[in-house]
Amino acid sequence: MSEQLAQYPTNHVVGIAADEATVTACREAAEGTKLTWLSIEVLAPEDRDEVTTPPDADGDPLLRRVRKLFGDETPHLELLATALRNGAYVVTIELPDPDDVGDEEHAEAKQMVGDALRDAGAADITYFGRWQVEQLAQRA
Repeated sequence: MSEQLAQYPTNHVVGIAADEATVTACREAAEGTKLTWLSIEVLAPEDRDEVTTPPDADGDPLLRRVRKLFGDETPHLELLATALRNGAYVVTIELPDPDDVGDEEHAEAKQMVGDALRDAGAADITYFGRWQVEQLAQRA
């Protein structure tokens, strides 16, 4: 597992899978999107010791200001760590940088991957972007 993913999975759509069957369904659903550049990684419950959250930075005024402006991702990362502790799997699908594929194509791919994970039975589908964490809703 990459060090970046252990702290903040930038440009990843992330979902929580209750069991191995759901993980398999998520892999198949993501591959079924025909988006050839997807990178799929699964964190298993036995990987839980590798998942860390950033240390509390309340003592640093600059970090406190950045968190106030952009939000604090720690609760989202803690949700993933809790899921692993409770025996679930975390499925992460890396998307290309929006600068490489364009904003419109990136937004469509993000939604397509989120829908695929949801249809496969994953829960808490979230996109971790460069500047925000976004809950992905089912496409209307």
